[in-house]
Amino acid sequence: MPEEKAGATREVEREQRKNTVLVVEDDSRVQELLQITLSHRGFVVHSASNGLEALNLVREKLPDLIVLDVRLPKKSGYEVCEILKSHEEYRRIPIVMISANGSSEARLQGLKLGADDYLAKPFSPRELIMRIQRILDRVEDSRHLAGRAEALEGEVRRERESLGRAQQELQSQLARLGTMIGLIQDLSHAMRLPQLLESFVLTTVGYLDLDVICLLTAPSENVSGPPEGAPVPITQALFAPQLWRGMEDRAVKSLRIAANGPLARHLARQKRPLTLDEMDSIPEVADESKRLAAVAARIAAPVVTGDKIVALVLAGDRSSGRPLDRFDAQMLLALSNSIAVAIDNTAAFEKVQSSFVSTVTFLISAVEARTPFMAGHSERVAAYSMAIGRALALPSNDLESLRVAALLHDLGMLELYEDVMASRPLTEDETRAVQSSPARAAGLVESLGQAGSVAAIVRHHQERWDGYGYPDRLQGEQIPLGARIMCVANAFDAMCSNRPYRGALSVNEALDHLVEKAGAQFDPKLANRFVEGIRSGEFAVG
Repeated sequence: MPEEKAGATREVEREQRKNTVLVVEDDSRVQELLQITLSHRGFVVHSASNGLEALNLVREKLPDLIVLDVRLPKKSGYEVCEILKSHEEYRRIPIVMISANGSSEARLQGLKLGADDYLAKPFSPRELIMRIQRILDRVEDSRHLAGRAEALEGEVRRERESLGRAQQELQSQLARLGTMIGLIQDLSHAMRLPQLLESFVLTTVGYLDLDVICLLTAPSENVSGPPEGAPVPITQALFAPQLWRGMEDRAVKSLRIAANGPLARHLARQKRPLTLDEMDSIPEVADESKRLAAVAARIAAPVVTGDKIVALVLAGDRSSGRPLDRFDAQMLLALSNSIAVAIDNTAAFEKVQSSFVSTVTFLISAVEARTPFMAGHSERVAAYSMAIGRALALPSNDLESLRVAALLHDLGMLELYEDVMASRPLTEDETRAVQSSPARAAGLVESLGQAGSVAAIVRHHQERWDGYGYPDRLQGEQIPLGARIMCVANAFDAMCSNRPYRGALSVNEALDHLVEKAGAQFDPKLANRFVEGIRSGEFAVG
């Protein structure tokens, strides 16, 4: 297979020439972790702790790729990225930005400054390696293209200038096509609809450099394009704005496109984007084209599944002021088609996940009910965890992962409840079984289709801030944020519940214990925030 051969060639070349990565991170623990991870994967790693040091090392080492934290002393990651991307010698060095701020606006700012990718902390080192490898593979492919272009240029020297311009355009389109394929793959991994829609808007704005984008969601009944000459059924269903960027809120909120109106019918039949100029040339669409012009939209693309439109995408010109060309329209259509498939996938996933969580939650509740001291424990832990997560303004996807993980966190303990609740000390075997239960639960969660952040939270919710927890003895911010949140919630509910070997502590006694163990057993910021929320009445008890 040609793709397998190309992949094998890249592996051989990578062995012969080690890629150099510059890690710019002011947190020494994260810096050390990335150094070890990247070194073990064959990269030559250089490190910097602030923005100025990073710029000096770029000039000195000229790395193949830069992993750049946003929050840095002396010069921020955004400033470093902007300086490098404005410099002819360094602007082609790929940059992966990392930040504790996972908001859409922070991601968008990084992309607009020229970053090639953006990862929110905490992230999996494996995910970082995969993204770095994909970027370096794309750079390697571009080098091969450049080499072939130079050989071709030598053969047709008399037409060097015209051929050079054509080749540059081809390289640009191939590079953008390769990037777009990666972006479509990322979209296909979004398993929840809000995450998918937000990722689509962010991807489209960042990739096409748009100053205006709007996604209008489908009506309750999807619309399909009728055959030419067939009567059009009358319906009140409307496409309404769901997410947008660069549009005036007041204007876009009132925008509606009829599901069986002239524009929707034309888009459904042609299954391609229509520019504003094209719409103006179609008399029956003129009314709707004026509404699009009023919100600065210059092109409309259908999101089609089979013969049905499930959404509409509106786009404006680029931030640079240059209008979208035909190639851009094709890229927009490809992204729109990808989201159609992804919407179907997310609907199926959410249905399966809802059934899965309901079934397993019922199982856990049934087992807890047989052990009166544990009745309702998982649901209370989920409620406390969600309260902390909302107070930290976590994104909706992270909150949902936290909720599911809290409901399933004791999955590995079901068969141990009777032994753990016995009014006697645990045997060595029972202690080992308890300490391995989070890893066992995470394995069950993964086998049932809940891999990723849910499994990571379940696995690490018994880790300690000081590194003396289990099963992996992670320390401090090495522990996923969701697991640190659930550690506090789980401990509080356990302390406030009766056990055969002790009575329940009062709420104040349990809160005092959280404060006492903050910085040892618990993340100090999270423990203190939870205590503050309970004592102020912001978080409900029970």
